[in-house]
Amino acid sequence: MIITKRATIYTLVLIITLFASSCYEANAGPIKTRSKPIGGPDIHAGQDVERDHHVLLPGEKIHNVMDFGAVPDGETDSTQAFMDAWAATRESTVKSRFLVPPGRFLIGEMFLNGPCKFNGPIVMQIDGTVLASTDISEYMNEHWLRIEDHFDLKITGVGTFDGQGHSSWKIVEDCDKKTQGSCVKNPANLYFSNVTNGIVHGVKSVNPKGSHIFVTSSANFRITNVQITAPENSPNTDGIHISHSDNVIVSKTFIGTGDDCIGMIQGSSNIVVEDVTCGPGHGISIGSLGKEEGEAEVKGVHVRNSRLVRTTNGLRIKAWPGHKFPGAASDVFFSNITMEDVRNAIIIDQEYLCPKDCTKQPSLVKIKNVHFIDIRGTTTSATPVNMKCSKLNPCEGIIFRDINFQFGNTLKKLTIPQLNSSCINVKPIFEGIQIPPPCLDLPLMPKLPTAPVTLPVPVPTKPNLPPVPVKLPVLKKSTLPKAGTTLKMVKTSVTTKLRAPKKPTPQVPTKSKLPSVHVALKKAPKKLKLQNSRVKKGAPKAKNMRNIRKKRQH
Repeated sequence: MIITKRATIYTLVLIITLFASSCYEANAGPIKTRSKPIGGPDIHAGQDVERDHHVLLPGEKIHNVMDFGAVPDGETDSTQAFMDAWAATRESTVKSRFLVPPGRFLIGEMFLNGPCKFNGPIVMQIDGTVLASTDISEYMNEHWLRIEDHFDLKITGVGTFDGQGHSSWKIVEDCDKKTQGSCVKNPANLYFSNVTNGIVHGVKSVNPKGSHIFVTSSANFRITNVQITAPENSPNTDGIHISHSDNVIVSKTFIGTGDDCIGMIQGSSNIVVEDVTCGPGHGISIGSLGKEEGEAEVKGVHVRNSRLVRTTNGLRIKAWPGHKFPGAASDVFFSNITMEDVRNAIIIDQEYLCPKDCTKQPSLVKIKNVHFIDIRGTTTSATPVNMKCSKLNPCEGIIFRDINFQFGNTLKKLTIPQLNSSCINVKPIFEGIQIPPPCLDLPLMPKLPTAPVTLPVPVPTKPNLPPVPVKLPVLKKSTLPKAGTTLKMVKTSVTTKLRAPKKPTPQVPTKSKLPSVHVALKKAPKKLKLQNSRVKKGAPKAKNMRNIRKKRQH
């Protein structure tokens, strides 16, 4: 009997050891790549995904959380009741619906895992308000509600997921600024992983502790007619965060939050953002890229027919400098976007979170084939178009077509000559209207005035003598008279006085006005001044005066 017990104990120890060893080997070493799921056919393509999902399907069974003990008072912990209702929905062999009726239900962290036994659509109908526990210590993972391993899942209704994140925002950890060690993110309201053919429609997400909606490792996923709100100063409350997913469509959605309205990071492909209103927030972003090893490329992103209002950024691609990990973003199209008082309207930043004079190594991320088409509105920055690409991997195929920005309300009172654009390590192609003017591949420099300017020549003059314009010929230094010298045949002494060019020089009176005077000089004096003669016109010469007197006496 004792031997049997010892054998059982040894067996258990061996099983635990082998399990721990396998987990260690599975997690040992860096993750080289992370493959995206193979979504297969999009079963909702061409369908009206906004149709009323409240209509029960024939034979559909309802699992109401209140039937499992949930209390709609907003104070009683109903986590176990939600878990029991979900377990019944997942294990059902017929069409089933998970229902949260009107009311306020308080629950903690939950896993709503699949797959479900019934081979068909599973509907989660949320008509009440689901409240997250406010105690951040109760959350062991980066999510509040994790929905994983599902095929053909629909979340619909008029209800709200309220993360009650106000108290947790004070202790949030900024993982973007932390470059070493692990970083614990605050839990997201809804975290979808490995969901294929999923739909989220009509519900609201407010005040999460972390992100609102996180979609990863999923395919054929649609988010439509959803309202996402959090205060402008709530940290790291991204609206919709997408990674390692294919064919994700976000449409007819309002997002106002404290971080990126929509963020697409590594492994996002074939993403469509359409008819979305963003603001407040940090705009619509791709990245940050180049922070982790083995990052998959972001490819095939279309953002169109959308509006941004008073966001810090508009359309942005961001990548880390100083990191050894490569990455890429290509085939990106931003079209028909309107902006209202957006600060950084169009920005490519491969010096993300680096000081102005960045001394880190250039980014290894490659950005190419990015189109900005028909982007217009008002801005609060004098440089609404700003591109700082990597010196090691310059941006390629950047195209601007019909860009038109005006000063917003904040800048109308400032005296700025015009909007500017800046390009570093990129040679964009410009087509159509370009306001601000196209930029060159160098840092922005202030523009010099084009009107001609006439400056005075710095020549000493008398107080009443006007300055000589630049357009008049300037005398060479060798032709100027030396100070203190007197020019010959000039009545007044000239020292440093200059006369206007081509002005006639004063001449000695001609013979018709004065009789000729003969002056015999042995040696030319240094200074010569002409005195007016007292001899009257027509007077006889001096040598004949004696003969004239004798004749008068006789």
